[in-house]
Amino acid sequence: MDTVRLLPVLPRPAALLDCALSPRHQRASTATLLRNALPFGLGHLAGPVAGALAGRSWRGVGHRTGNHHSIVGDGDRIDWPEYTAYLDIGPELAVITGAVPRGGDRSSAAAALAGYVIYNNASARDVQLPEPLGRGPAVAGDFDAGNGIGPLLVTPDELADPLDVMVTVEITGRPPWRGRTSEYSHHPIAVLGELARHRSLPAGTLVGMGAVPGCCGVDRDEWINPGDEVTITFDGLGTLRQTVGFPATTPRTRWRPRRLRTAP
Repeated sequence: MDTVRLLPVLPRPAALLDCALSPRHQRASTATLLRNALPFGLGHLAGPVAGALAGRSWRGVGHRTGNHHSIVGDGDRIDWPEYTAYLDIGPELAVITGAVPRGGDRSSAAAALAGYVIYNNASARDVQLPEPLGRGPAVAGDFDAGNGIGPLLVTPDELADPLDVMVTVEITGRPPWRGRTSEYSHHPIAVLGELARHRSLPAGTLVGMGAVPGCCGVDRDEWINPGDEVTITFDGLGTLRQTVGFPATTPRTRWRPRRLRTAP
């Protein structure tokens, strides 16, 4: 294995759906976004309140549609868009499906689950907050080379419990970040069943479960840097290794300015 490079296990997904099933991540990330975006200390007051609301475990499965044309894999580079100074990783457990018909029940969803994969959903956090209000460029996620998957597709029989997986993130020069998939509010099969209530899922759909709490910068108000090496390990799924690219020029930001190395 050390002598080969693994390409993305699904280079062209039929669709990419990303869910938000991590209540603690929703609380922490909302608080961080507001703390950095609002002036005069308002974010320190509004962040915890808004975070508590955002982190409620809703009964349904909320999701957004992602750019399934921007897939990269193990050993690839995460591009640093020119419009963000606060790029972030987003380690997620993801499932790849066979065809799931609309209206299918839980058993049909279970039968269509092809396997599990590590998904790194990179995000530009300093432009993320205005997007739901229609005041942003809608480019916080899904930019080119921003959706990493790999290194392997692990079939359901090889993963005893997808909600009992230890996650470790290692980034150049800092202590590891750790989390567990046990903090997801829904089982992956339940997620597929809920999605199938409203739409069919074509074979080769990639469904992310949401960032694992504690494993991305926005949860911790800690940020990656250009040139960093990132390794994301899910026990039983392997390790996804990626490098962080350099912005072409020093990006402008609505948040505190950062000194970033630009492309050499």
